[in-house]
Amino acid sequence: MKIKIVTAYHKKALLLKTDIITPIHVGRAVMATPSKDGNLKDSDRDWLLENLIGDDTGDNISEKNRNYSELTAIYFAWKNQEKLDNPDYIGLMHYRRQFCFDEVLFKKILSEHGNKLKDISPLNFIQSFKDFTKEEIDCLFDGSKIESSVCDADIVAPYIRSDLSQYDKFSVRSDLFKKTDIDEAIKASDLIYPEYKKALNKALTTNDNYLFNMFIMKRELFNECCGYVFDVLFELEKRISLSYRNSNQLRVFGYISEILIAAFIEKAKADGRIVKHLPLIYETELSEGMDYLSKFKDSDIPDCINNACKKVFNIISGVKERNSDRSLGDIHIYAAGELCEKMLYVLSKQDIKVKSIFDRNEGTRFGFNIVNFRAELVRSGDVILIASQAYGNEIKQDLCSKLDGCDVTFITL
Repeated sequence: MKIKIVTAYHKKALLLKTDIITPIHVGRAVMATPSKDGNLKDSDRDWLLENLIGDDTGDNISEKNRNYSELTAIYFAWKNQEKLDNPDYIGLMHYRRQFCFDEVLFKKILSEHGNKLKDISPLNFIQSFKDFTKEEIDCLFDGSKIESSVCDADIVAPYIRSDLSQYDKFSVRSDLFKKTDIDEAIKASDLIYPEYKKALNKALTTNDNYLFNMFIMKRELFNECCGYVFDVLFELEKRISLSYRNSNQLRVFGYISEILIAAFIEKAKADGRIVKHLPLIYETELSEGMDYLSKFKDSDIPDCINNACKKVFNIISGVKERNSDRSLGDIHIYAAGELCEKMLYVLSKQDIKVKSIFDRNEGTRFGFNIVNFRAELVRSGDVILIASQAYGNEIKQDLCSKLDGCDVTFITL
């Protein structure tokens, strides 16, 4: 049994590369243009070119990456299977979001945190690489463990419980989505693939979602899935305009595909296919490698953010002055939209790193739904929590009962 999991990278990160895991540079054809993280650093570009294959050879849509995100890697794998040695199973992971194939290790970590992770089910739990030793990381992606995780399933996928259904997200989060996009996607799917209507409706309305465009599928199912997803997306391209959109709304096809892949999985289950769920690992050090310094100018930053960042810097400096042996815990941001990125811009200039973000408008943009965000705070020990004015009281009330043993400093924008 041959398995290939293409792992999407758009900047330098921990390199995952084995006989099974193939790292791929997504958007190589447009790497000179800014991504959602800004301009690519020269050092990152050199690393990507040296260590990874690109999504820009053979039959490809690499030039669409700014709108299709990791789907350019999926398309490459679909149309160039001979370059992957014609595997029996094909899948996708991300550079900082992977399946946890060692379920024994996963359960061990879950049990160690279980007294505090009251809101975390095994299928929601996301763990940072920083909690693993090098030996454990190697063990996580051991080929035999991957094979044993996959061999008894037709499809392997993550299963995440969200605060909102996918349709509701498109309805209420205007900074991220345009509701007309999902409405047109539904019309396109119903037109070309009416047999998916029931499965698509379930994928749209449930709060239990298959997210992140992550999966491992038998080759025949992978081919069938890609046919459905890309036929619908290419039809959707004809129906919507990409004008007058922010950088997140431009990634529309990458977001819509999450719903389409979920619909495919729901239909496969209804047809009797075996779908297996695996937990996820998520690398959460957000500031490192993100080029926020080129994305904004000082004049873009409002006083409320500058003032909040000064408070953070003063707190950190005060801790160091009082006790040079003690380090402050992690910094977390709970805000909405571009406030998050502007906070990172200011903190990055002071070389202050942020552990996690919950973007109220986008929910999982930085890998966290609110449940995972709570878990990060619980694990952190002493923390600084930066909350926007609109949500400061809400998150204080929501989290205080769950932060036993933590010394939390709240700063409101």
